[in-house]
Amino acid sequence: MRPRTKRALPRTAAWLAATFGLALAAATAVSARGYHPPAGFIGYEPDSLLERLEKPDSADIARACGNIAAPWAYRGRLGRLNSMRSYGRHHADGAEARRLADFLMRATTIDTATKVPSTSLPCDPAQAKPVYLVSFHGRGRDTFALLRFDLAAAQFFDAEEPLGMVRMGADGDSLWATLRDVVDDDPLLRGDRPHPAAEPAAVSFTGDFTSAYSLPEAIKKVRPSYPAIARAREIEGLVTIQALVGSDGAVKDAFVVSGHPVFRDDALEAVWQWRFKAASHHGEPIAVWVIVPVNFTLQ
Repeated sequence: MRPRTKRALPRTAAWLAATFGLALAAATAVSARGYHPPAGFIGYEPDSLLERLEKPDSADIARACGNIAAPWAYRGRLGRLNSMRSYGRHHADGAEARRLADFLMRATTIDTATKVPSTSLPCDPAQAKPVYLVSFHGRGRDTFALLRFDLAAAQFFDAEEPLGMVRMGADGDSLWATLRDVVDDDPLLRGDRPHPAAEPAAVSFTGDFTSAYSLPEAIKKVRPSYPAIARAREIEGLVTIQALVGSDGAVKDAFVVSGHPVFRDDALEAVWQWRFKAASHHGEPIAVWVIVPVNFTLQ
């Protein structure tokens, strides 16, 4: 039986607006406990996800580490340390890949990918956490599943687009055992599957947000270079960057929401170098997500 789909939107803070030069607009403040993909990222494509994982040809399984936050997003050269990394890759044949996919798709509900909270994990094997990245291959494309055994949840994405999430439920033990069969040299998988202290309620996946009383103010703007290939072909366009402005006014994370691929690297390169007067809440500086549209025009 296929999962029942559920359109569950994340709880968000107030949506604030402002304009600064290249067009800085809209902010959502994030608590000190961590940050999550912003409200605009619904990450809910159940039909596509079901079709992608129906009959995978094979899969690769690796330990995930680094910045486990919006793992589908490209962050550019200056943001490479903010990307998720993986190591210890093992290949799974078609039968093993389909077994993993079947366990994942037996969940009763596909929900929004933004309900999986972000985290940062050390890449030292001695400090490994039970988080694995499964790359399913089939139909000429890859579909990724981030298995968060620490939360008993799986998050799905395709390159840079979130697709959804499911709770592992009773199939968590079967998923753990299947991984152990494939990744037979992983000491973490030799033990019992970790169980969260209690299954989190849906609201706990949405993060802790607060409204900002003042928006960040751009005090240093770096204009992007115009790509030579775009100029030669007379291509113009708008790139929308989602950026996290820290309480110190520096850009802590940045990735492309939309825009022509030819402009992506130059837009990111510029926004990573912006500096701000931080947003505040009750007089205290706080971290906020902001949307930075970057226009590329030949004039």
